[in-house]
Amino acid sequence: MQRCFSIGIVLLAGILLTNNAFAVIQIHADVPVIRLDPTAVTTWEKRGQMMGDAVKAEFPNIEHTIDSYLADLVEYQQAIFDNYIRRMPKIRDNISQAYVEEVNGLYSRFTSISATSILGDGLLSHEEFWGFQLIPDIGRWTNCSGFGVFGDYSSSGKPIVGRNLDWPVTNDAKQIQAIIVYQWGEGVEVVNIGFAGFLGVITGYNSSGLFAGIFDSDMGGAYPTLTNQRSYVFDLRYVLESFSSIADASTYLSSQPYAFSHNILLADKTDVHVLEHPEGVNAQLRTATTPLRSDISWGKTNQIAVVNFFVSQGFSNGARSWNYDRWDRLRTLAKFDDISKATVDEVKSVMHDTANGPYNQIFNRLTVQSMVFTPSDGASHGHLHLSITSSGDADGGGDGEGAEGSNTSGGGKASSSGG
Repeated sequence: MQRCFSIGIVLLAGILLTNNAFAVIQIHADVPVIRLDPTAVTTWEKRGQMMGDAVKAEFPNIEHTIDSYLADLVEYQQAIFDNYIRRMPKIRDNISQAYVEEVNGLYSRFTSISATSILGDGLLSHEEFWGFQLIPDIGRWTNCSGFGVFGDYSSSGKPIVGRNLDWPVTNDAKQIQAIIVYQWGEGVEVVNIGFAGFLGVITGYNSSGLFAGIFDSDMGGAYPTLTNQRSYVFDLRYVLESFSSIADASTYLSSQPYAFSHNILLADKTDVHVLEHPEGVNAQLRTATTPLRSDISWGKTNQIAVVNFFVSQGFSNGARSWNYDRWDRLRTLAKFDDISKATVDEVKSVMHDTANGPYNQIFNRLTVQSMVFTPSDGASHGHLHLSITSSGDADGGGDGEGAEGSNTSGGGKASSSGG
């Protein structure tokens, strides 16, 4: 059984952004909110050092935890990880120098370090730390579900978006989950929901109400020869620091080359869309009315879903059977209309659904984060309802329990020299 606890009323009194006011009230440190004001220092390296100090204060043994996670990820097969590391430099070369300096500054605050990359030795090398930053770009390993409802089918008339992050992490790695809040000036915030020390964005949102989450979508092909491919987790961070709408975010992301095929779930104060981006193919922004592949059924008004495959007409699909299972289950759960309108609690129930047996559930044995976000709630802020899996039995048959979500409010549009 997966044990979950909530962010919000129980553990955190909330992250509240209302126009010019932003406050974090932390009651317990089980799932910390690390809030940073990057404008307080003058260089990106110093910003990274500031982050490193905060991370080390909260997680004194984080170097060992990251090393253990990487070793477990490749089942202690050093040769597999070494192959990932060989991919890394060309991806890193295309990351904004500002972000590179920030990552290096963070690493400079670590103490249990090594000049050599030996997985499982309890020490963290510089290359291992960069491998941790770029796992979605060089080694994938995500398996997720997303759902959104909007317009007349939402009880508020505004979008409600759900997202589960399924990631094979060790119990130790679950303990470094954190919410990082960047304050880029008065009333301008970016909230990064992920892991301490990870500076790209797996899931995040900003104070303009723009929400984004990555969905690895394996096509089954070989890893491409790297030329000018970029990191989509660092580009996603840049998007949240720079844009406020799905249109602007998708335009930027669509124009970039990436090594792995992926979907990005995007929501703003009006809509929920999915950016489908197969490797080597032009990306397409999928809406609830986009024509789909002949083997895919949806037929739901003002509702959209995403798992780890492509469904737009004209795209190839390397889908595994469990993706079809989760897609079909989301289609069954997408039962809302202009009379039976979706509430936040009902969307949480969708994301916490455990039908489909032990391996193909929406909320399954690999789910480490389950969240529902409302980009607009009558003011210039969003609300996040987040469940985090603890260090309980991650392999206990997959009958996870979704905890009551939080009432973490926040957001952020920020600007950066990244990208």
